[in-house]
Amino acid sequence: MDNISDELFAAARLARYGDGVAIECAGRTLTYRQLAARSEQIASALGGNGAEPGDRIVMRASDTEGLVAAILGAMQAGFVPVILSPRVSDDDLPYIADETGAVLFVENDPDSVGEVSIKKMPTVPGGGPGKRLPGEAFWLYSSGTTGRMKGVIHGHQALAPVLSFHRDTLQVGPGSRTFCTSRISFAYAMSNGLLAPLALGATVILHADWPSPESTLEMIRTARPDVIFSVPSMYRAWLELPGDQLEPMAAAERFVSAGEHLPVPVGDRWRDLCSRNILDCYGCSETCFLTFASTDQAKPASVGTPCADVEAVLRDETGAVVGAGGTGSLFIRHPFLALAYGPAAADDAQARFQDGWFATGDIFRCDDDGYWFHDGREDDWLKVAGQWVSLRRVEEVAAGFDGVSAAAGVSAKDADGFLRIAVFVVPAGHADEPTLVGRLQAYLDEALPTFKRPKWIRTIDVLPQTSTGKVRKVELKGIIEEGHGTGEGAAP
Repeated sequence: MDNISDELFAAARLARYGDGVAIECAGRTLTYRQLAARSEQIASALGGNGAEPGDRIVMRASDTEGLVAAILGAMQAGFVPVILSPRVSDDDLPYIADETGAVLFVENDPDSVGEVSIKKMPTVPGGGPGKRLPGEAFWLYSSGTTGRMKGVIHGHQALAPVLSFHRDTLQVGPGSRTFCTSRISFAYAMSNGLLAPLALGATVILHADWPSPESTLEMIRTARPDVIFSVPSMYRAWLELPGDQLEPMAAAERFVSAGEHLPVPVGDRWRDLCSRNILDCYGCSETCFLTFASTDQAKPASVGTPCADVEAVLRDETGAVVGAGGTGSLFIRHPFLALAYGPAAADDAQARFQDGWFATGDIFRCDDDGYWFHDGREDDWLKVAGQWVSLRRVEEVAAGFDGVSAAAGVSAKDADGFLRIAVFVVPAGHADEPTLVGRLQAYLDEALPTFKRPKWIRTIDVLPQTSTGKVRKVELKGIIEEGHGTGEGAAP
């Protein structure tokens, strides 16, 4: 594959889709022909500001037609966009500039709604362009749930092998309207919310503001998308709104979830209220596109089956392949697998790319019927009293308690240096907060065996999140360990 952007704007495709609307944002639209022309204009402007083929360009802007044109135009001209969340802070920019060696910085144009401006990237003492990988297309940054975010380098690869779920299950094509609540800087949105719909001739609906349950619901009411891509935390937040406010969802044909585990109760409540299933799927920053995808026939709690052209195996701690019914660490071969991490990533992270395979660090099991179940991260498993405990399971039990809106489990060291379990819960609106911790503790004592019970239970107003909306567990762990579990580490 020579260039992703060239594939999207090929003459044959423009002859077929050119007059169809490619991008819609706040009432503004660009047809495929107009998007191609706007992308070419921005590519020319980037070159006029000194960019040369192979140069990396940092882009931190709202999701608008201007950002899309900048991303596609940069790729088409041979530049490499480094796409950041709008919430990446200025304090993180020197680290990113040093790792990428970027020469230009693209941001929102303060004088023109929906457009972007270009300026020189501040230089970093000792920084340099870094090693160029053959075929670099774009960079994303992983969310950094347990540490600092990592640059993920994707290459120019054909889109056709990763579109089967969107085409065959979601029925995305010319005339379809898709909307993703996540930002384009999130791999889930870059692939499902942008590249896949554009490759299939659909209309991509963009929401420039940072997503909230209310603002995204209003967008759905006015734009009426056929397919909605979101994350479990947003589905849960929508369900907490008065039921009559969810009426706009009736116009959508398909709801997709990825980015984190979808709790079964959330899926059940959604189906009861909206008469549609949420299709729970799995992917990661390193594949960009989905690895597993569900259909209406998928088993509850599963992420379905492997997508077309995806190979998946489970391995135990010795590296041996785990058979059907067993649990192990997931290794995948994917048609859109990243080239590598950025050079700042540690050696053990780089080693996850192994001879065309990627060690995800996620724990899965596959049942006898071929359905796959995500059982958390390797970091979410710990041994207590010599027995393995899944923090995912503890979270699910805690989240199912009346009075709890959301729960997150972490492992933390106690004052003696032993790993123990901590659970943080967000009280529901109707909860009796002064008694919640005691009632929850009694419930977990009944629901869980002794070795799975948390040593600490803390209430917290909001679970800390990464720029892509995942729970940032490293902060929760710090709350416990800084107080040594004695109470001074309690969450606010």
